[in-house]
Amino acid sequence: MLIQWTRVGNGVSGSMQEAIEKRHGHGISSESKALTGTINGKGVSVQAGTEALVGRAEGEGFSVSLPGQEGRVIEVQFTPGTVSGYNEAVEGLIAKEYASPCHLYLENHEDEVVFVGPNAPEECQSFIKQFATQGEWTLEAQRGERRAVCELSRGPNEAAVLDGGAQEYGTQDCQGLQADGWSGSAPQG
Repeated sequence: MLIQWTRVGNGVSGSMQEAIEKRHGHGISSESKALTGTINGKGVSVQAGTEALVGRAEGEGFSVSLPGQEGRVIEVQFTPGTVSGYNEAVEGLIAKEYASPCHLYLENHEDEVVFVGPNAPEECQSFIKQFATQGEWTLEAQRGERRAVCELSRGPNEAAVLDGGAQEYGTQDCQGLQADGWSGSAPQG
């Protein structure tokens, strides 16, 4: 979570950016919210969207209490940081979620997309966002026979799309990747 604010007197205003691993399904969800609040002595009270955060100023940072799992309350410490530090932390979440090679499967279909290369985790995350309208993507292999639809590359990364049947989803994947700057060709069959 990244909180950026400007303080005028006891009032603060700014924004809160958070990236969270999805609980059911794969990927990272990201949300930005406007933020307002007050700092009164050591007390900190912040409203971010519909969330009210109450906490305590501590040294250069502050802490807030948030709802945790199973009805518990957790305390989160905030310390001064940078946008680049936040971005590095988000990249770490993405890299943890997806490895290279990264295999994605369209749930309940034969469509499979494989990314290989140093940016495979980011490519998987980007692909899921771009093709979310097709359905739910998963890292769990789906049943079915597959054959190559296309093999593409972009910089040091490679992508392969496989699909069964009429290869409708695989063809859409290839066209979308090519529109996004991937190059290559479909196998002749």
